[in-house]
Amino acid sequence: MLEHFREQDESLSILLSMAQHKTLPHALCFTGPAGTGKAEAALILAQILNCQIPPAPPEPCPTPFFFHRCGSCRSCRKIDAGTHPDIRVIEPEGSHIKIAQIRDLCNTLLAKPLEATHRVILIKDAGRMNREAANALLKVLEEPPAGTFFILTSHQPSELLPTVLSRCQVIRFRPLAQETVIRGLMTEANLQKPQAEAVAALCQGSFATAREMVSGKGGVDAWFAQRNWIFTALPLPGRGDLSHALAFAEVLGRDKEKALRSLSLIGHYLHDLMVCRIDPKCVVNHDLMPQLEADAARFTLPRLAAMAETVRDTLVRLEGNTVLRHTLEVMALKLMQS
Repeated sequence: MLEHFREQDESLSILLSMAQHKTLPHALCFTGPAGTGKAEAALILAQILNCQIPPAPPEPCPTPFFFHRCGSCRSCRKIDAGTHPDIRVIEPEGSHIKIAQIRDLCNTLLAKPLEATHRVILIKDAGRMNREAANALLKVLEEPPAGTFFILTSHQPSELLPTVLSRCQVIRFRPLAQETVIRGLMTEANLQKPQAEAVAALCQGSFATAREMVSGKGGVDAWFAQRNWIFTALPLPGRGDLSHALAFAEVLGRDKEKALRSLSLIGHYLHDLMVCRIDPKCVVNHDLMPQLEADAARFTLPRLAAMAETVRDTLVRLEGNTVLRHTLEVMALKLMQS
């Protein structure tokens, strides 16, 4: 995690400076891809604000933010263990953060902190608050209790209600460098470098996404097998018939989250078909170059661009309220007829 934080030095330096100069706003919104350290940074900030034995960081110190709490005092240990009564973490129950959770928080805030000098409320995936919950939180943000700091995390600021976002100072967390993800996968998931490179190229700077890709049933081998099946079975012109396209949609349509990940893979595949003849260095799935070159030779760039647009449109539809199986069937048929 320390290596991940080194890529967020600019944002973390801003946070540390505000904490040290007592100019920290009462509400912050940490935005950026999953797995870039947003929630971890929020809890470290809570430790910095409440550390009972604040240390002097070592010299030289490439990531000072990480070393401005001792980690061993009673307050730091409780925050690490998730047992500090004044450091609250709220996250979605099911698919949403519900109004009952925010009401419970509001009731807690009526009382003074039990132990902390500065109370910290971390709301993970704040973009998943339903409208009622967001409006209830807004009332608190408009008149926050003294000494209480709210930290909301979100992939994109646009996920939040504009009225909620307007009460927060946005702190952006950058996508991780591909080399950082590769090293993390080799260390934590024991992947060989070629495997780690292939996964890192597809995770868009999110270590959480990379970890999820290789930690399911069957591990990394199952993930590569699934990717290879998608690329081989993808209904393209001259590849199968109507029943093949519908069968492909049926397999993808069994689980929405898996369908979204599969569409992301398909998008990368079509990207690779467009660029492999122009600039092979830009290919994401470089371990499949022979297959990519063979498939790319069959289509013109305008046809590939039309296919990619079909996949992007399907992703947008699936992120809204739409019938999963039907939407995938429409996509499969359009791809086959492109």
